[in-house]
Amino acid sequence: MKEFILFLHPMLGVFGVITAVWVFVEVLNVSERNLKRINIASILTAILMVLTWITSGYWYIVYYAGDRALILKGPWAFAHNLVMESKEHVFFIVLVLSLFLPIVTKSNNLLENKPARSLVLTLTVLIVLISLALEGAGGIISFAVRMSLLGNI
Repeated sequence: MKEFILFLHPMLGVFGVITAVWVFVEVLNVSERNLKRINIASILTAILMVLTWITSGYWYIVYYAGDRALILKGPWAFAHNLVMESKEHVFFIVLVLSLFLPIVTKSNNLLENKPARSLVLTLTVLIVLISLALEGAGGIISFAVRMSLLGNI
């Protein structure tokens, strides 16, 4: 189960990024034909980011204590002290932006409302860029565990 959750949480985040890119592309080419797809993709982005939050929270509560102890005793202690602590808080920005996205896409006429389109494009870019940074942070944390297990090799 541990490995499944460890795989599931970043996978859901990546799918959330992909759906945010989907929203971005659809809004760049907004038409009457793709308004429904924009709404579907924005809802999927929100759902996937909520699922990412749930699975990462479960991982953190149930499994991370052992990894944290390893990291803090290893050569890359900053991976917990700085990277993980930052990741825990920065993710909430992505979560809020993702939950706001379907509200904006559903409550505005994106065909006529250029500021609303600009807002959706900005939201999706922020979701994607911050999420990619968080994926990189996860890689640093995973590498810190490996470095701790290797010792002083």
